[in-house]
Amino acid sequence: MELRLDSGQFKQSLIWPVGVISSNLTAVLSQQGSQCTLFRLQYGCRLALQIPVADANGDILRCRWSSGSECVSVCSALPYASLNRETCTITFPSNHTINGTYAVAVTVEDFPRSNILIGGTTYTPSGPMTSVHLQFLVRTPSLSGGCDERPIFVNNTPPEGTIINVMVDQTLHISFYVASNDNSKS
Repeated sequence: MELRLDSGQFKQSLIWPVGVISSNLTAVLSQQGSQCTLFRLQYGCRLALQIPVADANGDILRCRWSSGSECVSVCSALPYASLNRETCTITFPSNHTINGTYAVAVTVEDFPRSNILIGGTTYTPSGPMTSVHLQFLVRTPSLSGGCDERPIFVNNTPPEGTIINVMVDQTLHISFYVASNDNSKS
């Protein structure tokens, strides 16, 4: 997928070796990165954005800032942000520009828990088996209310962290129900 944003390029790609693990003859499945393409983070607040990731095989997942051809012109485009590699959480002080828009490029990698052989190649816990390159936008609108005011999800909204697998060409409809945690707002 490729999207042009101003003079830069915006893309998402997947690198996935397909093969059989020699230790248990299980087909190799890549990690999954669930992604929203635009996050709105309130201007003036220091916020944490956790990238939801999962791995069907239980491999160790780590995130890193994308570099070089993985991110083209959007490398390091989110100013003063830090990335926790283990939790895939970006911490960002959104105080640079009101209504600013920033491109973010992160690579999610999975590492085996022990040495495994896939298609004649040995993978160790110190090197990634697969990589998913994610790119998304962060917008910093000026909103009323404090930095800690967040909507409360109610009724039949799936719980935070819920992972729903969808097959190719399958349509999924999910309803989200929210209420303000401030009683003066409707």
